Amino acid sequence: MRAPKHRTSTIAAALALALALPAAAQDSVDARRQAVDKAVVKELVAFARRAESYKAHARARKVYELILDHYDSEHPAAMRALGYKKVGDEWQEETPLHELPKDAASERNLRSLKKLWTRAGKKAGKLHGDYGIALLAEGADAPGRYQLERAVTFDPEHRAAHEALGHEQLDGFWGDEAQLAFVRRMRAIHAKADELAQQDFDVQRLDAGALPPALAATGLSFEGARSEHFETWAVESYEDAAAHVLWSERAWALYGFLSEPAASDARGVDVKAIRYVALVRTDAHREQLIGNSPATRGNLSSDQLRMVGGNVYKDAGGTAEWAYHDREHDADRAVAHVTKRCFAARINAGLSEGMVHAMTWLLCDSLYSHYMGFAHTSTGKDDGWQRNGSEWSSRLAELVDRGEDWPLVQVPRERMENFRDPCRGKAWSFMRWLVARHPDKWFALALALAAPNLQEDDVRRKFEDVLGRSVGEVEAEWREWARDGSPIGRATQR
Repeated sequence: MRAPKHRTSTIAAALALALALPAAAQDSVDARRQAVDKAVVKELVAFARRAESYKAHARARKVYELILDHYDSEHPAAMRALGYKKVGDEWQEETPLHELPKDAASERNLRSLKKLWTRAGKKAGKLHGDYGIALLAEGADAPGRYQLERAVTFDPEHRAAHEALGHEQLDGFWGDEAQLAFVRRMRAIHAKADELAQQDFDVQRLDAGALPPALAATGLSFEGARSEHFETWAVESYEDAAAHVLWSERAWALYGFLSEPAASDARGVDVKAIRYVALVRTDAHREQLIGNSPATRGNLSSDQLRMVGGNVYKDAGGTAEWAYHDREHDADRAVAHVTKRCFAARINAGLSEGMVHAMTWLLCDSLYSHYMGFAHTSTGKDDGWQRNGSEWSSRLAELVDRGEDWPLVQVPRERMENFRDPCRGKAWSFMRWLVARHPDKWFALALALAAPNLQEDDVRRKFEDVLGRSVGEVEAEWREWARDGSPIGRATQR
């Protein structure tokens, strides 16, 4: 036997409301609340059954979970739909989740369901909203606010409920103080990234006498450029070297903006952890590099180096890196290099991968570079995640709608040698959300999760310790932002 897992307790919620009211008023509130709940559940069950008839089973199960979470923790139809069977006085799992019916809905039916859900949300929102406003008028503030919060959950455009809750409007979006702060911060991040992507920094040309020993040994012709914080050598092209350090400075400046509200541990990084970067363009360049200059091989064999796009090694008492990629990816790789080598190497590896993608997307509108996982193994299968933000956002919204997005508690625990695309997309999106939602704590959380051999309980505890919020609460808020048609998602679109 296994008890069903619910995110909230309707019994606890009812008790909290009861304590907020005089006993004489409680009977009336209970009776009316039960009537509202019954009417809302009727709408939800009708929608879930329509979803099942359209073979959108995951969507139906999400609605049944909603019923269990907020209205009736043992609703018979919901329990049966989720694979449980009543045995005596207890519900026992009869069908595991992975054996429940799979989705087979057509695109046409999915579009119809979106319209039906909007209609059902309007009806449920009105039921909760009308009752909540009535309760406030009677002086029942706590239960009234609860009803109003349910109203705007179902109908984000319920103006009367928003106003009664004291929410404010920002360019058509209604939200509470925390939501509006998130929207403003996200917009500020986008604006700063767009500004920095066009900003110039001082760059100087380096003469041949400054060529590092490991590069001199290759016999290749390198041209060098240096900015305030970075140095790059590119095969036969000063312009490439100069562009690389320019994009590196832009990335460093954006990190400064993102880390400014955070604790001091976010700023205690070594920007010159990598003394220089060397860029090579062809297989022949790479062969000459690793063949003539053993130092550039580091601890890897020549065969291993032919499978990767770069390597970190020691040169003249410092740490250096060479990179092999097409010129069109220089900006993306420069931003990724600064992100990974200068600050993200200290944080949880899974979240650092998400941060690399967040930074390259913000500055370059690209998602090319990655440091974990092979694209596809000889026995693996292509997940089909094309490397652009629109594709990833659409994929994530689709997974959220089906309740199949990668669990947040697992992202920091993903195996780095096989960092799968669904996890990669979730890490990218979550880190974008996190730096705006918790600008003063995002780095501290990512740093706390850098501990080795994390178990699920470790991840949950660290979220609580750093953010003061559960993983479930954080993930639910992220999903509301990432889902298709999200008002707060629209308010923060780039």
